[in-house]
Amino acid sequence: MLTIHLSLEARAKDVFVFSVITDLYRKDVFRAYADEEIFVYQGLNKEQLLESVNNIRTNSQNLSYHLFVLNSGFEEFTMDQIEEILSSLIKKGLLKVKDNSYFPIGEGLLFAGNFLIIENIVEIIIGQLKEDNLYQSNFLMLQAGPLDIIYLEKSEDNIIMQCMSSIKATEFLSTVLGEKPNIV
Repeated sequence: MLTIHLSLEARAKDVFVFSVITDLYRKDVFRAYADEEIFVYQGLNKEQLLESVNNIRTNSQNLSYHLFVLNSGFEEFTMDQIEEILSSLIKKGLLKVKDNSYFPIGEGLLFAGNFLIIENIVEIIIGQLKEDNLYQSNFLMLQAGPLDIIYLEKSEDNIIMQCMSSIKATEFLSTVLGEKPNIV
């Protein structure tokens, strides 16, 4: 089994669009399984992507839904924004374009192909009171198998999306739960 090393910290909009692309790829994989066909990804065009980012389904199996909630929503995307984000994801080595269709590549493809069914969701909310002010931070961990864990955290206008091993995830949770985190 391949280990995924996807680590992406970027503008929330970029990570969200990448998650929508991942969800669309995953749906095509499932469609091929259901139809008992060999999976050959045809890619997606900008119009399909624009439609998808502006119409997120409230389904816990959609990675994009978790990012939408983590970011407290997104304003409606324009085609100019989609084109800018696609260009950024290409520069990051996560996508390629061929004949006006976009395809995940590299770590983006490994992630989309392996992170198929979300089995467990862990949300941690940390609060700290300092001088009568409550400071709060939260993060999510989604698990799609024993080796496929993704860590999601909102940080100002960015979102961190990082694959973790199960050992690293366990150590991280142990640290957060066992020590007083400094979030101020």
